[in-house]
Amino acid sequence: MGDDRPFVKERALDIDTSRACWRIRYELKQCFLNSDCIKVENRSAKECMTDPSANVPTHCRNLQFSYQQCRRSMLDMRTRFRGLKGDSG
Repeated sequence: MGDDRPFVKERALDIDTSRACWRIRYELKQCFLNSDCIKVENRSAKECMTDPSANVPTHCRNLQFSYQQCRRSMLDMRTRFRGLKGDSG
């Protein structure tokens, strides 16, 4: 199998605004793609996201937590009807 990272980075720039939590998801992608874990250590995004000892900024970890909370809130029926707090778009 060849190196498919250029394809992954190209796809990461695509923004699908129809998906739930798309803003946080986009920021999360950009943060991880610009981290030393991917740029310097040449690891995959999945490895960087799942390894707690990976060289990733705290800001990226906070975005990861926010994205998980956003996705989890989609299962809450009250949130589904009322919408996400702070999501004006």
